[in-house]
Amino acid sequence: MKRQRYLLAAVLAAAVAAVCPGCAGPISNGVIKNADESVTLDRVRANPGAYEGRVVLWTGIILDTQPLENSTVIEILERPADRQKRPKNVDASRGRFFARGNGFLDPAVLCQGREITVVGKIAGSESSLIGEYNYTYPVVDIEEYHLWAPEREIYYYTPYPPYPFYDPWWFY
Repeated sequence: MKRQRYLLAAVLAAAVAAVCPGCAGPISNGVIKNADESVTLDRVRANPGAYEGRVVLWTGIILDTQPLENSTVIEILERPADRQKRPKNVDASRGRFFARGNGFLDPAVLCQGREITVVGKIAGSESSLIGEYNYTYPVVDIEEYHLWAPEREIYYYTPYPPYPFYDPWWFY
C-alpha cells in the first residue's frame, strides 16, 4: 500500500513538473499584477498627464530602435494582446508609442518587424514627425519586456501527388 502511494506521488510530481514550465508567462507575475489594463494607448494619447506614473502592459511591432547616450528608445506600433500577452496578428492598432529602456539595447536584436511586449510606467509624451505629420507618442519607461521569437509557418503533408498526376491520361 505504501509503495503504491509513493508511486502515485512520484507520477503526480512528474506530471506537475512537466506541466508547470508551460504555465509561466514571458513577463513575471509581480510585474503583470501592477499593470492597469484599463489604461489604453488612445486614452493616454488624449491626456498623457492624467496617466503619468501608471503601469501599463502594451504589445506591438517594433518600427525603429534608437540607442542614445544613456538609454534606448524603441518606436512600437501597438497591437492588441492575446491571452499569452503576445501581439495578435491583426490589422488593428490604437497607434504608436515609445518604450524607453535604460542603457544600451541592441538595435540588431530589437529590429524592425519583431513582436514585443512591454511593461512599464507612463512617463509623459513626446512629439515627433511621421512623414510631415506631427504625432504625439506616449512614452513608457520599461520595467520589463519580452521579445517574441518569430512564428514559423506550418506546412502540412498531403498524401496526394501534384496536379498532373491526378489525371490518369496525363502521359498520353
